[in-house]
Amino acid sequence: MPGMDRGRNRQRRDFIIERAFRRDLLLLRCGDNTVRFCPPIVVSTHEVDTCLRLIEGAAAEVETGP
Repeated sequence: MPGMDRGRNRQRRDFIIERAFRRDLLLLRCGDNTVRFCPPIVVSTHEVDTCLRLIEGAAAEVETGP
């Protein structure tokens, strides 16, 4: 969604959550513009790296649009 304001934006947050879900990553809404994820108490470095890569990919889609 090019040209979007970087302030509070539920639509942008929801788009990131939806795109992450399509990548098999479950995220939760939290507040007006916050994304929450709840990893298990025991998580490997590989799992954290994978999660961050998926979030980054989903957020990048917001910048380029659908």
